[in-house]
Amino acid sequence: MLGQVYNVMSNFNLKVKKEDKDLFNESMAQISQLSNIMQNVESSQETNKENYKKTLNQLIPKLDKEINELFDGAKAPQFT
Repeated sequence: MLGQVYNVMSNFNLKVKKEDKDLFNESMAQISQLSNIMQNVESSQETNKENYKKTLNQLIPKLDKEINELFDGAKAPQFT
């Protein structure tokens, strides 16, 4: 919306304060930067998800084994 107001003012040769013009340009740069960041996140999302799945698939069996070992140790006669 800010861009539309700025464009209308420019088209009709209305005076725009330098601060407003600078803020508009900064806003546009920030929007562009945010858009680039979002594209990077979206493009790397699938790869990161696959890496996370692979890591979990490796860690879950180890954790399950450790839990079973601890459970078996807890059933030892000295603890009952």
